[in-house]
Amino acid sequence: MAVILVVDDDASVRLSLCRYLSHRAHVAIGAATGEEALGLGTRRGADVAVLDLRLPDTDGVTLFASLHRELPHLIGIIVTAYGTVPSASISFQAGISDYLEKPFSLESLTTQIEGLLKTRSSSRASDVNRRFAVSAVDRLARAVVMVVNAQSVPRTLDEWGHSVGASRGAIRAWCHAVRVRPHDALAFARGLAAVYLAPTLEADPTELLGFVDHRSITRFLSRSGQLGGNGQAISVAQYCRDQRLLENARILTEVLRLMSRRIPARDNGR
Repeated sequence: MAVILVVDDDASVRLSLCRYLSHRAHVAIGAATGEEALGLGTRRGADVAVLDLRLPDTDGVTLFASLHRELPHLIGIIVTAYGTVPSASISFQAGISDYLEKPFSLESLTTQIEGLLKTRSSSRASDVNRRFAVSAVDRLARAVVMVVNAQSVPRTLDEWGHSVGASRGAIRAWCHAVRVRPHDALAFARGLAAVYLAPTLEADPTELLGFVDHRSITRFLSRSGQLGGNGQAISVAQYCRDQRLLENARILTEVLRLMSRRIPARDNGR
């Protein structure tokens, strides 16, 4: 259901279109002048405006521009009995989505309106998803880096969330948005802490990461990419390049950017 503003000084056209749109489960509101349409459209939050090109006090293109300033999401359709190539060109340059010449069928106009609404909905959903993904990269990268300064390196998603002030569900959502498995992201964060705080195995990362034996920590660090071919610890940059648990370049780039800043090492009792 959409709120559709119909602006036409011909009462028969205006009323018949409003009636037809209402039967299609939309909210149709009619106006005979630009002044009336501007008040009604902004007050009711119109989704679509069907505008006659020639109105008593303005023209449809100018009216659309005024409405669009108040309603940036508004879809505009011009209808006219005086269609010309220049007027159509001006309409499209002003952001009008469609330009129809009278007479037109109510069914075809309504089908066009509903198609434009569906396209806008898909576009807005994609835009929201893109913004969320960008935000998720930033949040997840910060959550990874914050493990370095946590009081204790988290071993579960719940502990990780608690250490960075986020819920388990939030971390899962960030990971899902950037197509990373949550447990892989946590393993990467734990390995990052070992790389940053325990540059050699002699520093006893078993205590740092909560492993009970040296063999387990060695297997974990080797799998997560911390150990080079000679068994020696590597740099943060090398870890991020070589790791095999988090194959997402955007996350790695952001983690490296954050790690390039001076991060004060926590007081870990050493």
